[in-house]
Amino acid sequence: MADRRSTVNRLHELRIAFAPSAAADKSSLLADNCGDDVFTSQGLKRFHQTLCYLRAFPDNAEIRVRAERALDAFQHRIAKLPKHHRDQLDDSGLAGTRIHYRYSLDVARWLVKHYPGAVEIDWAEFEDSKAMDEILSLMIAPAEDAAFSEGEYTTRDWVRVARGESPGTDFDWLIQGIVAEPRLRVVGRDLFDEADVPVTWKLGTGNGSISRNRVALTPVHFRIGMRRLPKKPMTLIAEPLKGIRRLSPADGRRVTHAAMAALAARHREVFSMNVADPAEVWLAPLGEGVHLAVFGVGRASRPVMEGNYGYLLLSNSMPIGYGGVSPLFSQGNTGINIFEEYRKSEAAFLFAQSLRAFRTLFGCEHFIANPYQIGAGNAEAIGSGAFWFYYRFGFRPVDSATRQLAEREYKKLASRRDYRSDRKTLSALAKGDLVLSLPGANRSSFFAERWLVTISEGATRLIAAQGAKTRARAVRRIVQDVAARLGVRGMAGWPKGERMGFEWLAPIAGLIEDLAGWPAIEKRRLVELMRAKGADEGRLYAQLLMRHDRFRSSLMAYCRKRDRIKL
Repeated sequence: MADRRSTVNRLHELRIAFAPSAAADKSSLLADNCGDDVFTSQGLKRFHQTLCYLRAFPDNAEIRVRAERALDAFQHRIAKLPKHHRDQLDDSGLAGTRIHYRYSLDVARWLVKHYPGAVEIDWAEFEDSKAMDEILSLMIAPAEDAAFSEGEYTTRDWVRVARGESPGTDFDWLIQGIVAEPRLRVVGRDLFDEADVPVTWKLGTGNGSISRNRVALTPVHFRIGMRRLPKKPMTLIAEPLKGIRRLSPADGRRVTHAAMAALAARHREVFSMNVADPAEVWLAPLGEGVHLAVFGVGRASRPVMEGNYGYLLLSNSMPIGYGGVSPLFSQGNTGINIFEEYRKSEAAFLFAQSLRAFRTLFGCEHFIANPYQIGAGNAEAIGSGAFWFYYRFGFRPVDSATRQLAEREYKKLASRRDYRSDRKTLSALAKGDLVLSLPGANRSSFFAERWLVTISEGATRLIAAQGAKTRARAVRRIVQDVAARLGVRGMAGWPKGERMGFEWLAPIAGLIEDLAGWPAIEKRRLVELMRAKGADEGRLYAQLLMRHDRFRSSLMAYCRKRDRIKL
């Protein structure tokens, strides 16, 4: 019998090969009980990565079915390992292992809802109970105060007494108590973040593990190869993407769950996923069985000026990567992250297709990659040379000195095949934003992201200038003033969300000095935009914002004026 380790290694090498002979070899290796005799943590982890890749990018039905069955039974392989090897697989996200992490309250609520009894507070790792005690103090009845406050119990012991015979774990009881307590609805998130609660999540055989996380929304597609980025990616990005559809709320919930699980099992979180609105999930076909799910966020969690969307890449129902996009006027701030199991696939082509989807959904003409995406405070991005991934698309540094450094460095890369940028250079290149402008885009329409802070500061100054006894009263005055300048009547009859949107944006619209003198059609369009901020479908706001040149140019003029004052 062939050495099992070499068999697994051979299958790993073959995973990225697509030819009839390679497909036959993959099928043969999978049929030969491949991986049964692997008894090391690293060997099993590599085998698991291989199976994930084969399931996401199968050559044929036989390979897909065999890879899926092996993944579904993976916990049995792990159970056969010696304990010290099993422990080494903790935090891998594999079925039958454990995750140790400190999640936000949004993810904690999701865990308790979908995996009750599986997550427990890691009391041995709990360092400082002050913030936790503050949370508990807002949950207790007055009659409990003496026992809670006098220090007779440790935090852990008091929780055990307080929960009594409640089902589930200490973690379940804590999170359910936070959600149920009205006094914690406003401050609960911040207090929970401050408490920094360590937890252990036993993945077991549920769909929270990487092994079993799938969401079947589309037919299976078999592969004959991987697609490469075209020579002119911007031409592809500018072409409308057909077939984008809005999912039903039920399917939206399914794909949102897959996104949450894919990130949580990998020690990651994205705010736009945590607060995603299942009723606004868009599914974009990227071809060859790959789809892009784009998540709108709930109305109360939307930023005031920008749009905010998370996204999940799925290949044949397997989550293979994620990211986000924030539409603002004619631009979108975005980036891409491919999960480790799916490296050496077609990341560049999929990013181009994703940008194409964002342009189709929101009308973006410019795309921004922030410093973190290319390495600022991100060792993984530095190690992978992420700057050059974006640079080859046509992204260019905003800062002129960084742009010149990139040009010099790129010439070295082009002239010497063995040349690699060192970490110091890559760190220097990651100090500012990168921008990609599509052919024909109006470069003067680009809105510097630092101006979001300028506008926010302006709103603060405007509120302070009202001289009202309370800030709430000051904001009401601004809302009334802006409504009068825009000729708004009958606001009380609007849907609650639309009133909220108008009120959120009023302190920003109030910064425009000549607002009252705008043509009537521009005023109507601005009112429509402001109301859309609180509409059920967040995309409507992003589209209207992109089209309102007068609003954009007026805010740009305000920001340039503030820039001159600061100088």
